[in-house]
Amino acid sequence: MTINIRQKLLPLFLLILAGNGFIGYAVYRSNQKLHDSEQWVQHTEQVIYQSGNILSLAKDIETGTRGFVITNDSAFLEPLNNAEKSTFVYIEELRQLTKDNPEQQQHVDSLNFYMHKLLDFSFQSVELRSKNDLASAIALTSTKQGKRYTDHMRWITNAIQQSEVSLLKQRKQTNDDSMAAFNRLLVIVFILMAIFTILLLIVTGKNVLQNEEKEKRAAELIVANKELAFQNVEKEKRADELSIANKELLAFTYISSHDLQEPLRKIQTFVSRIAENERANLTDKGKEFFRRIQESAKRMQTLIEDLLAFSRVNTAERIFVNTDLNVIIEEVKTELKDTIDEKHAVIEATELCPSNVIRFQFRQLMINLIGNSLKFSVPQIPPHIVITSKIGTGSQLNNEKLSPDKKYCHITVTDNGIGFEPKFHDRIFEVFQKLHDKEEYAGTGIGLAIVKKIVENHNGIITATSELGKGAQFDIYIPA
Repeated sequence: MTINIRQKLLPLFLLILAGNGFIGYAVYRSNQKLHDSEQWVQHTEQVIYQSGNILSLAKDIETGTRGFVITNDSAFLEPLNNAEKSTFVYIEELRQLTKDNPEQQQHVDSLNFYMHKLLDFSFQSVELRSKNDLASAIALTSTKQGKRYTDHMRWITNAIQQSEVSLLKQRKQTNDDSMAAFNRLLVIVFILMAIFTILLLIVTGKNVLQNEEKEKRAAELIVANKELAFQNVEKEKRADELSIANKELLAFTYISSHDLQEPLRKIQTFVSRIAENERANLTDKGKEFFRRIQESAKRMQTLIEDLLAFSRVNTAERIFVNTDLNVIIEEVKTELKDTIDEKHAVIEATELCPSNVIRFQFRQLMINLIGNSLKFSVPQIPPHIVITSKIGTGSQLNNEKLSPDKKYCHITVTDNGIGFEPKFHDRIFEVFQKLHDKEEYAGTGIGLAIVKKIVENHNGIITATSELGKGAQFDIYIPA
């Protein structure tokens, strides 16, 4: 009798097991689709952001050229020189982002073509003005050829962004259709599982006492499956909320980098003109007011740029790569060379172990930490910065916040600067927190907040220890 019952139960058990396997696969498939959707959203945001950067540079070139021709003020050439260095790097990055899309590649080629045209036009106008040929320079700029090139780039940029948004909608629709069909199949499997469970209860009616534990486990399994399905719905809901938040953050970044900086640049330009052209008509008090306006505008521009850097740390794609930290330190030393030479600073980086990091973020981290040590150095004393690292378990590294048995890469950055009071060891990592007067040390108080966010992106922790006049030490712990 027992053997006969087992023979009847075996097919039902196998069918239920197959149904559970399908549900597990459904959860995996749903998570995979969610991941793919997030990746496409990030890709679209990167393309829109990068194309917007290129257009912003084109506007800077056009504005700077006109300003120089009118005023012969070399300050207007700074946007042109900066754009010349950066623009084709941005175009190449945009080309890599859209390399799988022939239509977008054509748009990138068009951007590259008109950017060359715009730069040629600008350099020709600048050359004429530099030779004091004002009439020819004004005649050339009055053709509005530079504006036409910029307008072409604006149309191309709009086409790139509209194409990306359209592609994202198509991909989302395809993904939604696929998931809808898959969910319908999942409902059928749930119904079949319910039928098989009822049959199982009927067959085992005479063996309730003997199989009570088995029935209990089957019920728990069904509840677990329902909980998994519910969790899947919650994940999809969170994904939608995350997508909305990312779009809002992208809009904030765009406004910060364009709509806020553009009027600020105009304020700086007009204040500079008034201060130079009307200086003889200003009282000493008026001159001082204009100097304060210029300094305030400069601090505002630095603040906007730091806020942008802080937001990018949250939104940028996180790709971990096994990296030689010595290479990153050398790159940072090259970037900060002028300040290092000016202060006769010594930077020692010894026995740095390879680490699995987000390379460009970790480079920013080191720039901020080393730059901080250079900024807050003791006057007349050359800064001495020492960077070391080692691998060890949490118990070996003597930090209660670390998992005792887990391995970490412990990176230490020490300096001989002015230091700070120990009571501020947590406050210095907060946004907009500065321990010194802005007249004494420039900055916005965001640099160390970016450092902390980068460390958190690596699932690590950072601590700071110091005393006034005795330098500072930063300890970074990231999983090895």
